[in-house]
Amino acid sequence: MQDQRREIDRLSQRINRDGMTQLLNHTFFQDLLTQEMARSRGAQKPMVLILADIDHFKAVNDTHGHPTGDRVIQAVADCLRSNLRENDHIARYGGEEFAIVLLDTLVPRARDVVERLRRAVAALACPAGTRSVGITMSFGLAIYRGEAELGPLALLERADNALYRAKSDGRNCARAYTVTPD
Repeated sequence: MQDQRREIDRLSQRINRDGMTQLLNHTFFQDLLTQEMARSRGAQKPMVLILADIDHFKAVNDTHGHPTGDRVIQAVADCLRSNLRENDHIARYGGEEFAIVLLDTLVPRARDVVERLRRAVAALACPAGTRSVGITMSFGLAIYRGEAELGPLALLERADNALYRAKSDGRNCARAYTVTPD
């Protein structure tokens, strides 16, 4: 019976985790976001969704090769994970994009967290042959205050819009979703 439980746990990890980074995967994160939004609404505590993207990642792959790109993704995943609270959630959302849920958090504290993440990533140097690759990230934040009419897709769209604004504002920065630019 214990062997079966261990095998189920192992398979669950493989199904719910990204193979390269061991972060939550996109599919599991989608379900988790829905659950955390319901929990946030019920507890009447805000949460912040962050979408983060490695800046100029295609150039890393094109210049240094895909193995270096993989090392960059792994280094960024480790860096982000080590700079978050245990009860926050982080996923590899797609290629070089990450999604983070900060529980019981408002935008001012989230901005502090994101600035810490941004600086930690910018301090990374990933080996690429005889050189090293510098890394920066852009971040988009969207707050959820329990609005019943706001679903997971709409919250993701808000964070994505803020991320695109960070990229258009020069990258290596964070922007929060607002109805009017902040």
